[in-house]
Amino acid sequence: ADDDPNKDSGRKYINSKETELYNKSKSLYGLYQAKTAISKISTAVLVEGYTDVTGLHQNGCEIAVASGGTALTPEQCKLLQRFAKHIVIMRDNDGLDDNGNEKAGVKAALKDVDMLLMHGFKVSVVILPENEDPDSFSRKCEDINTYINENAKDALIWKATKLKDKAANDPDAVSDAIGEIAEMLFCIKDSVKRNIYEKS
Repeated sequence: ADDDPNKDSGRKYINSKETELYNKSKSLYGLYQAKTAISKISTAVLVEGYTDVTGLHQNGCEIAVASGGTALTPEQCKLLQRFAKHIVIMRDNDGLDDNGNEKAGVKAALKDVDMLLMHGFKVSVVILPENEDPDSFSRKCEDINTYINENAKDALIWKATKLKDKAANDPDAVSDAIGEIAEMLFCIKDSVKRNIYEKS
């Protein structure tokens, strides 16, 4: 039945609908609790769901916030700009689907990179071990902050590598990948920073 209380028991979190009181596209879960810690180091860790934020905070990472299961929005980026210059995207490593394509966690990170670059952030990416999410991994990790610092990769280089690997030897896919990389570079408003990436 639709009102079965156990129906959604396997879900990691509930993807709530927007209401007049709760506009998730303009909110970041955990920002109120994290903003002081974020401001001190001008860095935030961006995850997907509220259980990830709760788990990270409980295990020592006090700079975690969540986009709430939605694609990152310009409004959320503007909220982050008040407190941080550097965003570390932390996503589940869902592995590949049956066709060899990235699953939701990596796809979400790929999309968020461009949005953050357009808003002038320095962006890094941490992709967790397969079948782990930020909540579960932070409970197993001896020091989650050290893990993040040691495994964060420059987001633009990470995304460019992903695109090139996916294109492999397919000329059409290579052309598409080059176009996407050019679009990423176009997202960077700082010309000095853009020139550095173009040469690397």
